[in-house]
Amino acid sequence: FLDEVGELSPRVQVMLLRVLQEGTLRRVGGERPVDVDVRVIAATHRDLPALCERGVFREDLYYRLSGATLRVPPLRERRADLEPLVARFLDEIGGARPWPTPAAWSRLHAYRWPGNVRQLRAEVVRWTVFCERAVTVDDLSPELTQEAGVTSAPSAAATVDDDPRTLAEAITEVERRVITGALAREGTLLGAARALAIDRNTLKRKLHKLGLR
Repeated sequence: FLDEVGELSPRVQVMLLRVLQEGTLRRVGGERPVDVDVRVIAATHRDLPALCERGVFREDLYYRLSGATLRVPPLRERRADLEPLVARFLDEIGGARPWPTPAAWSRLHAYRWPGNVRQLRAEVVRWTVFCERAVTVDDLSPELTQEAGVTSAPSAAATVDDDPRTLAEAITEVERRVITGALAREGTLLGAARALAIDRNTLKRKLHKLGLR
């Protein structure tokens, strides 16, 4: 797996192209070429065709790598993935499992996430260091609370003037996010109910009401 292939220097691009074309490489300090038979998966956040036009990235290498391409939308275009990703990162990190409050979730959903998933994971690591259980808006990194990094996406923190929803609709949206996050984090109805400080039957009724079950 070659991550950020768009950052390769011209010299390394030539070396990689030779390996892909000839199926051989020479180890550092080695005298004989070694046959290699590999399948290459490469990733980048750069626009490789544009880099090819500018002469920054080799066009022949680009076509060698682009046999099958898959575009992964940036995190700002798939905000529904925030809760599952946070739950996954907490599982990977282990230890404390702080979870954002509704107000903090509103900020997280409104943020542009220029660093995508890596930035989100770094944010979660920060929570495990500085927070015990709840993650409030004050616990978020400064860039997440500055207006320059916030989009106009609808959120529970929207004001009455710019949010056409009724209060009931806004409350329902926040409730759905919190319950979905608890289920993703805890993995079971009973665990989610305990985390939300409600009994299991109440949680089941809310899931049915919200169309989540």
